Amino acid sequence: MNIKPHNLDSLRKLIRQLQRENKELKSLLDEAGIPYGEASIFQDSPTQSEEYDLDQGSRIETLVVNDRTARRFFMRIFMERLTTPF
Repeated sequence: MNIKPHNLDSLRKLIRQLQRENKELKSLLDEAGIPYGEASIFQDSPTQSEEYDLDQGSRIETLVVNDRTARRFFMRIFMERLTTPF
């Protein structure tokens, strides 16, 4: 499948095609008696989701910049430039 939509109309068309295909596949699973899970991803807002963390900033680690961390940072840049062909 080529996923390069450029505007809202092409995105809507792609979603409609995928929903149609999903519906057909679910009907095949129903006919074969194969159970499958139902997901309503468009029904839940991100704040009700378990993956959404309201306090995302608390996960940012504090970094103390001293001589050692500065040397490590500049050494990484220097080594990258040495190994990158021009």
